[in-house]
Amino acid sequence: MRRLRLGGSSGIANKDLVSLPESLGTLESLQELWLDKCKCLRALPHSIGSLKALTRLYLRECKALKRLPDSISDCTNLVELSLLKCISLESLPCNIGRLSLLEDLVMMKCSSIKELPGSITDCQALSLLDLRCCKKLKRLPEDLHNLGRLRTLLLAGCSQLVSLSPSLQDLPGLERLDTSKCPLLKTTPRECMDDES
Repeated sequence: MRRLRLGGSSGIANKDLVSLPESLGTLESLQELWLDKCKCLRALPHSIGSLKALTRLYLRECKALKRLPDSISDCTNLVELSLLKCISLESLPCNIGRLSLLEDLVMMKCSSIKELPGSITDCQALSLLDLRCCKKLKRLPEDLHNLGRLRTLLLAGCSQLVSLSPSLQDLPGLERLDTSKCPLLKTTPRECMDDES
């Protein structure tokens, strides 16, 4: 099995799925896991780290999900992780930086996130970081400039964000920085990027 879809679709939520069995980790060939709109899903099993072939994980609108297991960092082939509207998600694993192939991280409207772990700067393949409307996000890691392949950084609607590191202007590939609707943000790096604020 290469693709598993357990979430809702076509606007219909899955309100029955509360947890997943540890046997999920036996699906060694699984490449895509779709859990969108599992609105009562509270956690992922530790065994998810055994999914070495997993490249895409979709958890959009899993509104009861509070955290991801540390073992998710063992999914070292993960390219895309979408946590859109995971409104109860409080943090990312500290070892998230082990996802060295991760290209797209979408956390739009993760309204309980206050900060990102410093190790995220080890995700050297990261191209898209979408943090729009993360209304409790106060700061970003200082070493974000280490993300040499980052092209798009979306921060619009981060109403508690106070500052950005001036070193962001050292990002060689950054093409888009959106800081609109960030009322507490006093200054933004402007020299090497298109700031849409």
